[in-house]
Amino acid sequence: MSCIIVSSRVHPVNGSLVHKLYRKIPYDDLKVLLRKDEIAFIEHPDGEKLKRQTIHRAARVLSEALGKKVSYSEAIMQVAGRNIEGYLLELSKE
Repeated sequence: MSCIIVSSRVHPVNGSLVHKLYRKIPYDDLKVLLRKDEIAFIEHPDGEKLKRQTIHRAARVLSEALGKKVSYSEAIMQVAGRNIEGYLLELSKE
């Protein structure tokens, strides 16, 4: 099987060790926070923003799991004088 890794440059794999990266939303951690009626913040992975459709789907999955509507909004959180971009997730007050 021949694989090609596509980035800014293309490299043949030729038996090299390749690690596939999968993005995973930490649903269990988010459920714990949302059940406590807290607002959860999920940070964009290094160097790449989470797509709006990804977080929209995550909010839908969490809404179904918790039985209450989960809303999201893009946000910047300050931690130790550093800005971190991501999304806020919270149970809707409706």
